[in-house]
Amino acid sequence: MGTAGCLLLAGALWVASMALLPKTSVPAAFDNPPQWPGYTWSRNGHEASHEEIASTAGPAHCQWQTATFLNLGWPLGSRSVNAPDAKRFIRDPNGVVSSTYQRQWLKQATLPKDAYATGYRFDSIELYLSNSDPDGAYLVAPKGTERWPLAIGFGACA
Repeated sequence: MGTAGCLLLAGALWVASMALLPKTSVPAAFDNPPQWPGYTWSRNGHEASHEEIASTAGPAHCQWQTATFLNLGWPLGSRSVNAPDAKRFIRDPNGVVSSTYQRQWLKQATLPKDAYATGYRFDSIELYLSNSDPDGAYLVAPKGTERWPLAIGFGACA
């Protein structure tokens, strides 16, 4: 194998090993979000289906791949078949989907007093919701908490 081949193999191994490292912060998991089907979440220790919860990069053809779309079957714990069966929250730190989502995203959030654990977990990141803030999803990691805004009246790109 030539030098270029070795470098390519080493790069692929580095990317693969990074995927296996524990995600101790929300940015570590979602600064470069995965494409569909995204990460596999669990709920109360059991694997959750992608129809129940999915966290994936936005579509590349819209130039939204740096944003993360968190789709939750609604009511919580159900499987979504179409948009009315789900709630969608968006992590958009670069404002590629909308500057509104960028402004509403909180990189360093504090959980509301009534926040409750949903039982959903990806690696060391847990999902919390709050009755006093129904327009936010809180992702809690050992190294910080983020608030992702609810997508209201969200449409697809052209």
